[in-house]
Amino acid sequence: MKKCMGCMRDYSDTYRVCPVCGYSESLSKSVMREIPDAIRPETILGGRFIIGKVLSDTPFAYVYISWDALLQRRVIIKEYFPERYASRIEGESGIRFQSPHEQMLFEKGRTVFEAETKTLNANQDLQGIVHVYRCLNENNTSYMVMEYLEGMSLQDYMDWEEPFPIQTEEIFRQLTEIVEQVHTRGFAHHNLSPDNIYLEENGKIRLLDFGNAKREVYQLSGRPMPIYRECFIAPEILEQKDAGFSADLYSLGAICYFLETGKEPPTQANRRGRKRFTTGIPEKDRMIHFLMEPQPKERPENIAQFRKVYQRI
Repeated sequence: MKKCMGCMRDYSDTYRVCPVCGYSESLSKSVMREIPDAIRPETILGGRFIIGKVLSDTPFAYVYISWDALLQRRVIIKEYFPERYASRIEGESGIRFQSPHEQMLFEKGRTVFEAETKTLNANQDLQGIVHVYRCLNENNTSYMVMEYLEGMSLQDYMDWEEPFPIQTEEIFRQLTEIVEQVHTRGFAHHNLSPDNIYLEENGKIRLLDFGNAKREVYQLSGRPMPIYRECFIAPEILEQKDAGFSADLYSLGAICYFLETGKEPPTQANRRGRKRFTTGIPEKDRMIHFLMEPQPKERPENIAQFRKVYQRI
C-alpha cells in the first residue's frame, strides 16, 4: 500500500495516481519546481509527522497537508518561512539569508510566530477556532501543527452553485459569537476574511489563519504587507498602526456585506468621494456602516458595545 501525499489516504501499489484525489509523484515534482523552497513530500518532522503536498504558498508561510504517524490522523502543518528574508539551501535542512539584518528580522518574526502558536494551543477549548496541537522547531525555523478540518472556506461556500444549507444570518451569528469568545480570552484575529472562515460539514464555523504574527513580521520590516484582502481589513491594520478588538468588528461588517450581496465591499480608497455602498436593506446598511467606520474610535470597541447599539438600530 502507498500513502498519498496529496490526501494522506492509503491506496494500492498497482495505481500510479491516487484514485481518490488524483495526486501523483510527477505532479509533486512539477509543484516542487514552482515552489523550490517548500519542504519535499515524505519529509518527516518531529519523528512522527509526514509532510505532504503544499496546500498554500504565501509570502509569510507554507501550509502542508500532513500525517501524524503516532496518532494515525491527518493534520495541517504551517511552516514559518517569510520569503523576503530567507531561502532554502537545496538538498539541506538549512536556510540562507541575504544579510545579517535579514536573519535578525527572520528570527524576530519567528519569535512572534511561536508566541501566536502557543496562544492558540493554550485556547484549544474554544470550539470556534482551529485547534493548534503543538509548535515544532526544526530546519532552523518553526512549525504550527493543527487539526485537519473537513469542509470549505466561506469564500468557496459563497461561490458554490448549490443552494446554501446554512442561512447567511446563522453564519454571521456564529461569527459574532466566536469573535466575542476570542476577545474574552484577550487576543484578536486581525485577519478575518472569507478565506479564513471555515465551514465544517456539520454547519459549524471555525476561524483560521490568525493575523497578528503576520502583521508584526511585516511591521518589523517597515514594508507594505501583501498578505491581506484589503477590503475586509481595518484601515489601522493596513496602515501598520496599533489595532485593538474593534479591528475585528470592522471585518465583521465587511463580511456581513459580502454575505448579503455576494460582493466584496469597497476598500477605503475606493470609498472616498463615492456614495455609501448598500445592500438594499436599510437596517443591514446601518449596521454595516456602523461596524465599518474608518476611524476606530467611531466604531464599537467590542461585541458587547455593538449589541447594545445595534438593538436600537
